[in-house]
Amino acid sequence: MKNTLLLLSVFIFLNTVAFAQNVDTLSMDFEEYAPTSTLVVPGQEVTRAKFPFIDVHSHLRQMAEMDLHQTAREMDSLNMMVLVNLSGRMGDDLHSAAQNVRSQEPNRFIIFANLDFDNIDDPSWTER
Repeated sequence: MKNTLLLLSVFIFLNTVAFAQNVDTLSMDFEEYAPTSTLVVPGQEVTRAKFPFIDVHSHLRQMAEMDLHQTAREMDSLNMMVLVNLSGRMGDDLHSAAQNVRSQEPNRFIIFANLDFDNIDDPSWTER
């Protein structure tokens, strides 16, 4: 019995060491994760919404420089009417993004302003 437990312990230990040495090769980025679906049901792939919709949670961090006409064409292909950008930033970045929207696609995007919480304890923070 002792020999069996010892042998089992050594086997588990060696497998654990081997696994730990190969962890880097086992890691996978979120973008690489694409499992094959095992769900089998009748139907067809839906690539466009039946009704117009609003994307209420997007992060377009480069909105000030983006070709919003291209983005609007991609939205049209999905039947997306409006996109809400929660990464509007602040200050000059926010102003530039808003100008880009106004000049390219004024009725398709909503931009949220972000707050700068640096020095929040400063008495003039609210004023600033």
